[in-house]
Amino acid sequence: METEQLGKNTEKKEKKTLMIGKKPNNVYWMTAMRYLENGNDTIMIKARGNKITQAMYVADRLVNQFMLNRAKISGMNFGVEKIQGYDKENKTCMREVCWFDIEVKKVT
Repeated sequence: METEQLGKNTEKKEKKTLMIGKKPNNVYWMTAMRYLENGNDTIMIKARGNKITQAMYVADRLVNQFMLNRAKISGMNFGVEKIQGYDKENKTCMREVCWFDIEVKKVT
C-alpha cells in the first residue's frame, strides 16, 4: 500500500516591483492592476530622481480610482543613494540621487 504525501506549496510569491520610467502612466496602472489581480498580494512602486512625483501620482490614482476598495497604500520608504555619474568634463564622480518606494497591498 502506497501512501501519497501531499506537498505543501511553500513557495513564497515574490513581491513584484514596478519601476517608474519614461512610459505613460496608463502603462503603469495597467501593469500594477495585472500584478495584483494575478495572485500577487503586494507590489512595490519604485522611482528615483525626477520620477518620484510620477510614482506618487501612479500609486494614488491606482488606489483611489482604478482599484477603489480593492487596494491600499501600505507603506512608503525614501532615501538618498550615491551613484557613479559624470560631470561636465566627462570625469566620473559620485552623485546623490533620491529614491522613493511605495508599497501597494491588495485588500482582502
